[in-house]
Amino acid sequence: MAEKKQSFVTPVGEVKHPWVVEPCKWDNDKGRSVRAERDDLNAFYNVNIVFDADTFDDSDFKKTLDNLWGEHKKQYAGKFDKERPPYKKDDEGMYVIKPRRKSAFMKDKQVQQFQAPHLSDCLGTTDLRDYFTNGRLPATGSTARVKVSSYLPAPTKNPQTKEKVLKFELDLLALQFSDLVEFKSGGSGLGAIDGVPVMAGMDDDDIPI
Repeated sequence: MAEKKQSFVTPVGEVKHPWVVEPCKWDNDKGRSVRAERDDLNAFYNVNIVFDADTFDDSDFKKTLDNLWGEHKKQYAGKFDKERPPYKKDDEGMYVIKPRRKSAFMKDKQVQQFQAPHLSDCLGTTDLRDYFTNGRLPATGSTARVKVSSYLPAPTKNPQTKEKVLKFELDLLALQFSDLVEFKSGGSGLGAIDGVPVMAGMDDDDIPI
């Protein structure tokens, strides 16, 4: 029988669509993830980590996942219709994992918040949560490794298709950046060019507040 909870550290991969500072939830009307409050029971912290095939195939991380997944499928053989493994390959042959962590849960009829994933730099000693303020956020294109824990539940029934789905889920515990690309809200992201500034020559009294 596979253990229900074990923790692992991935190789370094490319970060895509990180929601690790603030949680998000899916918005059907907008067709994308949007920012959510930390006490939202439908919200998650999540990130996609992409690995090249050589790095991932040779990693102890993949070997461990494969062993656990094989044991899990053997345990529930004949009791599920569809599988959802812990990683997949994209159209370019890259491996992708999608760890996530719930933002909140109910306990004694009260909403409680889960601890957000720990964020650190390449030294592993600096907590970056205080760094990501005032609209400063990690962005797609960063590189990082993540610490995850495994969760291998019994098959669950899809309410729409009625299929029994066997899953191997990865819970996001921590993320360590080896190279950080930042997203900063506000502004255009364009630098300076030759020209005349719009407010050049204006007195202080003329500058709008």
